[in-house]
Amino acid sequence: MELGLTCARCDARGRVEWSSQPGALEAALAATDAFQQALQRQWSRLVHAPPEPVELTTGIYLLVLPAPRRRGGFGRQGTAEQIDVAIVPTTELADHPDLAGWVADTRPRGGNGDHRLPIPGNGRPPPPEAGPGGLHTRRDVDRFARMVAWMHEDGAEIDRRCHEVRAVSQQLLESYEELSLLYKFSARMTVDQPRARFLGEAAAELHQVLGLSWLTLQLADDEPRLGSLAGYIHTVGSADCPEAVMERIGRDLLARQFGATGPQVLESRTIEGAPQLQRLTQQVLAVSIRVGERTVGLIFAGDKTDGSPMSNLDATLCSSLASSMSIFIENVMLYEDVQSMFMGTLHALTASIDAKDSYTHGHSQRVAMLGRDLARACGLDAATADRIYLAGLVHDVGKIGVPEAVLSKPGPLSGEEFELIKRHPEIGARILGDIPQMRDLIPGVLHHHERWDGRGYPHGLRGADIPLYGRLLGLADAFDAMSSNRAYRRAIDCEAVLEEVAACAGRQFDPDLARIFTGMDFTTYYKLLQSHHANAPLRRTA
Repeated sequence: MELGLTCARCDARGRVEWSSQPGALEAALAATDAFQQALQRQWSRLVHAPPEPVELTTGIYLLVLPAPRRRGGFGRQGTAEQIDVAIVPTTELADHPDLAGWVADTRPRGGNGDHRLPIPGNGRPPPPEAGPGGLHTRRDVDRFARMVAWMHEDGAEIDRRCHEVRAVSQQLLESYEELSLLYKFSARMTVDQPRARFLGEAAAELHQVLGLSWLTLQLADDEPRLGSLAGYIHTVGSADCPEAVMERIGRDLLARQFGATGPQVLESRTIEGAPQLQRLTQQVLAVSIRVGERTVGLIFAGDKTDGSPMSNLDATLCSSLASSMSIFIENVMLYEDVQSMFMGTLHALTASIDAKDSYTHGHSQRVAMLGRDLARACGLDAATADRIYLAGLVHDVGKIGVPEAVLSKPGPLSGEEFELIKRHPEIGARILGDIPQMRDLIPGVLHHHERWDGRGYPHGLRGADIPLYGRLLGLADAFDAMSSNRAYRRAIDCEAVLEEVAACAGRQFDPDLARIFTGMDFTTYYKLLQSHHANAPLRRTA
């Protein structure tokens, strides 16, 4: 030690292990029975001593050194197994009347001969700089004690700071885990993606991060605004339980509003009326998914794979993900509301257009369906097929600007009347041009009466110059017109219509689309057509 002291580690039985090279005097003293017996007698005092010096016996002081990280620590009697001390012999040893007794006790046990105390300078205390092995004054002891007290204070402060660092590190770890999970979740949180797949991936991510044996995400089956997600259930991990049983457990927990007040970690045996859950797991982590005041779903999970108990971090992460899922599901519900209102408005609009001519009742809906089915048959993606469906719904919106007398005229149209009819694609395109969200539908509305040979209207486009939406809807529109009753003729037989489509391939219709179209299944179309005819308003007589 830099202060010139001999340091050792002692235990309650009086044994000494040197922490530094001992001086001759300290080594001799520690080897005596008297020193060890005194150490045993003073042990309890030593354990509670720091930072005060303890006089082991006359002329010998022990300073307990700080060792805050040793097992047991200070301040708990009988719990410290070892303590670190500095042994400080003082000049009182040289002047003590019982020095002779100490001298006699310094013979090593099991040895021979008479070994005197190796006191330097024939009993006179050496200067402080003499180092280990010399005698110190009582004043030196006090000075050393103050230094040791400072060491204790520094050690306590270091312990406090280390504890703070560990606490902050734990908080940072928990925050990182939470932020990382939420970032991965939010990066994929868009309502236009496959929603069930998204929820399944989120559940799998949480299951992996928390290291759970199994985790189940279940949504309520009595919330109509959930749409296709109503009753959704997805289990990740090895629950060793049939899905039907897991679904019953989830419905029961949802009915009890389990986890509705925040994340819960419970022993399964404490949950009454849940024997199936008790057979699955010892611990249950559960948190509800809420939209407003209503519980729309539940995340519940069982046991950690490493056997450790579930922690507050597990509950916090699960709660954070449930909150984000609540936002996602609420957005889905709002999206469904908006989409339902949008589609309802479109259907009402097209129905009002078709109502101008009782013979075209349901025409726009059927064209939309045929256009979507043809798009799918051509291998177009689902999003494009859905946009073609919308274009089909509004393809005749321009007929708003055509006189009703012309639309429902029972006989052939005059040249002037036909020119009025030919205006409806451009009128429709102008109407939709003011709606940003529907501008991509304009090619289908504007060009569904163009022909492959260039003899169509309004622009006389030819072949592949006709936009795809226009070619698809033009074929669907012509097929429905031939298959439906009109004011000037009866509906044509299905086989005859398909033959006509095939005959007009390369002239009126895109030949590739015509070939695919004639191979489609029209069962659903004809059921819809029959329904529309049965529910059509009464036709006026000429």
